[in-house]
Amino acid sequence: MRAPYAFLAVTLLVAACDLRTEEAKQLEAKRLQMIQQSNDTEGTPQLRWATKGKHHTTFLRIQPFGSPDPNEIRAAMMKEMPNYDAGKELMEEEGWTHVGFRDRDTGIELVKPVSELRGVDAVMADLAAKKRAEEERQQKAVPAKQ
Repeated sequence: MRAPYAFLAVTLLVAACDLRTEEAKQLEAKRLQMIQQSNDTEGTPQLRWATKGKHHTTFLRIQPFGSPDPNEIRAAMMKEMPNYDAGKELMEEEGWTHVGFRDRDTGIELVKPVSELRGVDAVMADLAAKKRAEEERQQKAVPAKQ
C-alpha cells in the first residue's frame, strides 16, 4: 500500500534534481571556466581562485594572509574585502551570490554576500568625495598670498 507513495516521492525527488534553466547552467559553466582560466593565466602557488556552493556561486580568492592567529587573518581579510566593491553589478550578472577569501595556510574563510557589496556608482561617489576633501585640505595648507 505504501509502495505507490514511496514511488511517487522518489519520482518527484529525481525529477526535481535539477530544474534550473539552461541559462543558469550556462552561467555556472561560465563561472567555472573563468576560475580555471584565472588560475591558468594568473595563478601562482601563493594565489589561486576557487568556487564553492551548490552551483559554484561563491567566489574565493585563496592566498596566505601571513599570520597563524585567526583573529589577525580575519582582520586582514576584512581589510581586503572592499577590493570586491565596484564589481557588484558584474558579479550579480554572472550569477555569483557570495565572495570572499580563504587563507591558504589555515583554511580560514571569510565570505560576504554580493548583495552587501557597494556598486560602482557608490565607489565612484566615494572616490570623488575623497578627492574633493584632499583638494580642500591642500588649499587650506597653502598660505594665502597677500
